[in-house]
Amino acid sequence: MTLMGKSNPLGGAVCAYTPGTILFDGSNGDSAMLQMKKGFYFIRGQGAGAGGGNCGLYGTGGGGGSGAGFEGNVYIADNQNDVNCYAGIAEEANRKDGEASYIGGLMNMGGGHIGGSDNGVAGTGGTLTISGNILVISCRVRSDGNPGNQTTGSNGTKGGANSVLTNSGAGIANAAFAERCATAPGAGGAGGRQWDGNGGYGKYGELKIQYLKPKP
Repeated sequence: MTLMGKSNPLGGAVCAYTPGTILFDGSNGDSAMLQMKKGFYFIRGQGAGAGGGNCGLYGTGGGGGSGAGFEGNVYIADNQNDVNCYAGIAEEANRKDGEASYIGGLMNMGGGHIGGSDNGVAGTGGTLTISGNILVISCRVRSDGNPGNQTTGSNGTKGGANSVLTNSGAGIANAAFAERCATAPGAGGAGGRQWDGNGGYGKYGELKIQYLKPKP
């Protein structure tokens, strides 16, 4: 993880960054408190993907959804002090939804939702929320997460969801457990298959923030 922050120790005011400075570059639970000067930034991030649903003897689990994502240039009009930044975790042991990645009060990239158990119901993708304090100048990706069940195995098992940033990484349907697990950040795991019930794990989220310049 890379992170950097500047503040005025006498008054807490936000100071200038050198253009091109990477303020935060983290994944899988990394976090930082940043002082963000008004100006232009490059942001690339996505929430964590969710795991696929488990199944019993007869049902098939649903594929897990992927995290919401954003990649582009934005303008922040006012100085933002003490901004909590976080890259979400895909919880494997506890089988929960993927965690959100966020820039506190400015942008939230929701994690994907876990696939249904024993019924093949897809987990939905995470939701992208952007504050009115951010003006999007240009973007390659600005998207809610993909739903699970994007691929179907030969016996009706359900695959996970691809990452919205890379369009890759979804857990593979009707495969061995390791292949049911997502392989790219933000992607969702495949659902469990009959007689081999565990759904694959989702993959962690990520977040990068780079200061570009103070004005056009």
